[in-house]
Amino acid sequence: MKEIRILVQFAAENLAVADNHVAQLETTCSRMSHTPGCLQFEVFRSATQRRRYALIEHWASQTAHEAFQLARGARPEPPAVSRSSASTTTIKPGSLDRLVS
Repeated sequence: MKEIRILVQFAAENLAVADNHVAQLETTCSRMSHTPGCLQFEVFRSATQRRRYALIEHWASQTAHEAFQLARGARPEPPAVSRSSASTTTIKPGSLDRLVS
């Protein structure tokens, strides 16, 4: 099976929202090290634009990622989704609970 990498870029509405979401992602990162098939799960923050940050996931296989998604109750993405393109998500206050479980 092929390994997959996922990159999600975020642009928070303000620094407080960014600080909160990055802190939540850092907590999630420490838990993910014990997840079967998860090879990397890290958050990186821009040094010059503190509202911007990125989540990088590296999975042993599409199957491992789908198993993780199903275990947390999320619907896995269809196989046709391109894993090579990055997306930017704008984070607004109150919208974090559905992004980080």
